[in-house]
Amino acid sequence: MAFSANCRGGYNLNEPRESEEAMTELTRTATKRKGPGGASARCRGAVATMVRNVRFLYFVLKHPGTPWYARVVLCFPVAYLFSPVQLLPNFIPVLGQMDDLFVIWVSNKFVRRAVNEMVIQDCQSRAAKACFLTALYRGPSDSKEIS
Repeated sequence: MAFSANCRGGYNLNEPRESEEAMTELTRTATKRKGPGGASARCRGAVATMVRNVRFLYFVLKHPGTPWYARVVLCFPVAYLFSPVQLLPNFIPVLGQMDDLFVIWVSNKFVRRAVNEMVIQDCQSRAAKACFLTALYRGPSDSKEIS
């Protein structure tokens, strides 16, 4: 399957499944690369996945089909991430960011149990459509066509 990895319509945005599969393929390609640029491509893929997860949580929070109790619980991770007081301060290299990633991971697990499957699929497709993810993934050495 060949598709264009640019922000101007490389994905069929009318079909949520296609855009979701395209982002999954981009992430899978980034994690399998080896050789020059392999580590940076894997890092870009990991960052793109994390940004997609955060956007997914944002769309779940704003979706009208999300139950009230899930919205209340999703406010706690947001408050923790923006709070100046954290368990591991962010100025500690690596460990300071790992607790933030853990909070995002736990929030994703909670959402998948507490929210309806249709809401989850809708929010995942909206998060996969985000244009800046492909711009973030695509580095200066990558070509426009990915197959």
